[in-house]
Amino acid sequence: MKKVRIDVDVRKALEILGGSVFAGPEATIRELVANAADGLAALPIEQRRGGQIRLAPILKGGDDARVLRIIDTGIGMTTDEAKGYLGRLFYSGKENQVDAIGKFGIGFYSCLPLCRSVEVLTRSRNVDDPGTRLVYAGGAEMDVGSYPVENPGTTVTLHLLRDHKRLTEAATLKEIVRRYCNYVRFPIFLNDDLLNDMDAPWYHKEAPEEQIRAVLSKAFGLRDPLVLLPLQLEAGPGSRIQGVLYLSDAQESPSVHLFSRRVLITARDEAILGEELRPFLGGVIDIEQLPLVISRDAVVTHSAQIRRIRTVLVDFLSESLAELAVRRRQDFRRIMASHGPAIKQACLQHPTMLARLREHFSFRSSVRERVTVFEYLATAADPVVIYADDLGQAAPLLPVYQRVNTEVLYMTDAVDRELRKDWQIGPRTITFRRVDVAPPGERTASADQRAKVGEKALEPTILEMVQQVFRLAVDPKIFIEVRPLGDGGPPAVLTLPDETRRHVTAAAALRRYEREGLLHELSDEMRRIVEGGGLDALEELTGQSLLLNHSNDIVQQLLGRLQDEHARWRNGSARAKPETAALRPLIAKFLYDQALLSSGLPLLPRKLAEISQNHTALIAALLRQIAQ
Repeated sequence: MKKVRIDVDVRKALEILGGSVFAGPEATIRELVANAADGLAALPIEQRRGGQIRLAPILKGGDDARVLRIIDTGIGMTTDEAKGYLGRLFYSGKENQVDAIGKFGIGFYSCLPLCRSVEVLTRSRNVDDPGTRLVYAGGAEMDVGSYPVENPGTTVTLHLLRDHKRLTEAATLKEIVRRYCNYVRFPIFLNDDLLNDMDAPWYHKEAPEEQIRAVLSKAFGLRDPLVLLPLQLEAGPGSRIQGVLYLSDAQESPSVHLFSRRVLITARDEAILGEELRPFLGGVIDIEQLPLVISRDAVVTHSAQIRRIRTVLVDFLSESLAELAVRRRQDFRRIMASHGPAIKQACLQHPTMLARLREHFSFRSSVRERVTVFEYLATAADPVVIYADDLGQAAPLLPVYQRVNTEVLYMTDAVDRELRKDWQIGPRTITFRRVDVAPPGERTASADQRAKVGEKALEPTILEMVQQVFRLAVDPKIFIEVRPLGDGGPPAVLTLPDETRRHVTAAAALRRYEREGLLHELSDEMRRIVEGGGLDALEELTGQSLLLNHSNDIVQQLLGRLQDEHARWRNGSARAKPETAALRPLIAKFLYDQALLSSGLPLLPRKLAEISQNHTALIAALLRQIAQ
């Protein structure tokens, strides 16, 4: 036999293969079985009938005989082909094989670190080809030469090292085949036992949904998904996509099993589906040709082909969900109930997806259980959406809107803030108005209320007096607004921006740890912040905004007293009596406390005690005035 030198540093290659290229010894069996399937797929269709792959472990003659044979009846190789495919590391014949993942190349070399020696017997379908035998027993050379082989096809015989004896065990081989090659379209036998199913319903158009659900449950343990989206797509030459996507309820942790030509690449794909889709989307995706990183264990994620595949999948998902929203509205709403924030976030990253789905996003409102923005606008006089993004904060104002038959949309997901920025109807942009920005109470204020304190009461001088009262009584940084909210509206509302509300909530939580002596439960960094006076600094930066209801009797009395006092001062009259002046800060504290209690902010026990004391002081002052 003639010696053929391998054109690579084999020792270095084996070191790489043994540790970093493949997922482990089980992946080597996958590679060899997949290569056998490629050999069968390379046959003309009329010659594939009866084709099969056979695993034949041999354990006889003691513990030293650990032999596994992988036999196929495929296209086989001539001597020159065997030299080319097996004598050059990293070589693959897939470029010229439309129906094959690839021939031996790197997949074959993955077995060398596991074996004392490897023998390959192969014979092509050429009538004048006697056959070829290749033997590798270590070093940098292989023996290759003509050898009588009875039938066309290829047999790979592995003489395994002691550490890999388990690769001859029936249970191990069955598990490997079922996991990686279960859907290979040719039968795979272990001796005489058939190991693989050879097919799955998602490889066929119009497969019954019940059948797909049953196979997903059996093969991957998937519980009943909310929706199935079968895949039969084209993403360019050699990029046919088959499979099924699914959306489950929020309790499931979805994953995508990625296949290429029915051979599993990974059970948790991170290459095909973008990070923004993985939180809610799972499934099985089989792509004919994938740009793989040396082996079948990884995908070249930054390739033009992968980008094209991702675009096709996003378009398919967008169209499918939009169609679902129209034809199966309840199913779409179940999906949004489980994955609404994640789907909205994905839409923000894919404008075409947002364009197709945003008209179907529905929200609870103060009037309806579910309503879309477009349904809301259909009953509105102007393209203005009144929304609440924090129901705890908005609760005191909702009766104001109900009294004037104004519907409030509950847009409480964190992502809704960004969604509102991008929302448009054709050339017109929708205006979103938060409930505490422009309450409609002015329309409900009675005539005599407006007469009590007219628009002049809000002139800058009076407003400055109101600001001064509250800053002296409540908080030197507080900002005061005065607007009519209607007879039924609350006397005062805290209108904190989201960032301020988070600061207040965080400070209250840390104060609780400090009060209860639980600082040791915090991280070192947080404990240093609290012990170093960081909470005081945080609270110093946390300015608050108080909206006074111009229509409320208590606010009217306070504004009226300040207006009278200002008029007397301008006329040179005496200032208010001391007992009247003392009442103003108590009223200010009362109004602030009312707003604080209805704000939804966490209140510490000492703050609740302070509120109680303020109310007691106000009542006592009023009783003294009555007694006088």
